[in-house]
Amino acid sequence: MSKLTKNAIIPIGIFVFRQLEIGGYMGVNEKGMYHQIVGSDGTTSIMVQEPFIVTEENVQASIALGLDTNRLHQDEDYAKSLGFKGIVVPEAFLGARVSGFVSRNFPDGVIARSKEKTDFIRACYVGDTVILRLWYSERYTDTRGNEHILLNFSAENQKRKTILEGGCVVTILKSLREKLGMG
Repeated sequence: MSKLTKNAIIPIGIFVFRQLEIGGYMGVNEKGMYHQIVGSDGTTSIMVQEPFIVTEENVQASIALGLDTNRLHQDEDYAKSLGFKGIVVPEAFLGARVSGFVSRNFPDGVIARSKEKTDFIRACYVGDTVILRLWYSERYTDTRGNEHILLNFSAENQKRKTILEGGCVVTILKSLREKLGMG
């Protein structure tokens, strides 16, 4: 983690941040989404969050698109017989939300490729309010000039219980950065 100076304006990847009077930092990326660097001790930890409510339509669409045949995602009585509160939201749906969340926090066309690892910790149900969180971990440039941004993410339900957590590496190719005027 890098140290920041008072009243600093810091570019981190494609993000730019300004120190706030109250401590911590706020910033905006090129799409106008606000981010927070948590901690007034000067360490950077960029945080973005997005809440959403899981609907039955979300689950049904996810099942239809993924040809999901797991009864846990379709049969409430079966899910309850196994000790769940009801129909369990497919991991594929939550994984797709995470992938979309990551890509929405970069300008259109900037991500050349991304890889992610997600650990699913507990079940998510229709009607749950899910809060996705994404934060910056590290950035480095490889020997070919490609930029790699390491991000961590998590999701909690309305009871503040962690549903999933993981991380991803976003790679921005040098040729793409030059084409987009990003250096």
